[in-house]
Amino acid sequence: MAPTQLDGRRTGRPSTKQIKRMPKKHKNLYHTYEKKLHIIHWRKEHSMESAIDTFFPGVAGAKRTTVWKQILRWESQRGHITMACSKARTRDMRTLRKQGVSTTLTRVAEENIAQWVSELRGDGIPVSKALLACKAMDVALEQGLAANQFKASPSWMKGFMKRWGLAIRAKTRSGQANLADGEKALAEFKTSIRKVIKDNRIVEVFNADQTGINYEYLPKQTMDNKGAKTVWIKASGHDKDRVTAMLLADSKGTKYPPFLVLKNKTKKDRQEAKSRMDAMVAERKKKRGAALVVSAVVSRWARVAATMDLKPLPNGQVKANRKNAVEVVV
Repeated sequence: MAPTQLDGRRTGRPSTKQIKRMPKKHKNLYHTYEKKLHIIHWRKEHSMESAIDTFFPGVAGAKRTTVWKQILRWESQRGHITMACSKARTRDMRTLRKQGVSTTLTRVAEENIAQWVSELRGDGIPVSKALLACKAMDVALEQGLAANQFKASPSWMKGFMKRWGLAIRAKTRSGQANLADGEKALAEFKTSIRKVIKDNRIVEVFNADQTGINYEYLPKQTMDNKGAKTVWIKASGHDKDRVTAMLLADSKGTKYPPFLVLKNKTKKDRQEAKSRMDAMVAERKKKRGAALVVSAVVSRWARVAATMDLKPLPNGQVKANRKNAVEVVV
């Protein structure tokens, strides 16, 4: 069976509904700001008729009148068109509008979200896109918007970050690896390993490697101001605490079960900890013995005072009628 001859165009996926796309008729002709400026400059240097014949060839009748009015409207917008052409970002656009126009959330609501992001970043808390979406949905619910009216889509987050000068940044790191030296060392290592395998006629090679498993995982990226020199993330101080995982595999592709290596105190460390604990217990016993002695003296004095027969004296004192007792001042 002969292969199907194609006309050179990509057919794409087959249509399941048997509905073909309508061909473009090119009825509407759009112009960028750069082309508009070029047309009005041409009209100023030459004439309106020359501009129409040069840039709109073949138009006549009512269409020519429409083009005439269109060029005059561009001439009235010369300042706006010139400003748009002064920037490479906007010269190829067909229309230009201010930031924040046609947004679902109000500017005040977006300002509150931007302030919230700034406060979190001030405390060193990383702000991801998912966290931003959750906050935006909460603000939308407070404004009375339904779930189908605002969804905090990726396009909204992109526009929000652009409007408020934010960007996804990686946290600042110190140190830099030399790529050229690393590639050179890797090539030398490969050569030496192959030579050892060949010289010793090794049939099977095992590879063991150790890697760290951290207890605290922080995101590598966060939302921060554009152009910020330092991007820092607050941590609990235990980002270096980890266990060591040993991985083993062979040249046949077999991966063996990994095992963990946990930190354990040595005999010397345990002995020092025991000595510190014994000293602490002895100190507490000593303090407790002194407290018991004071408590016994106070209890004896209370019992003696309870058996005293106190009589009032003229000068506001009392006297005990007990042998070997002393006068007590009230």
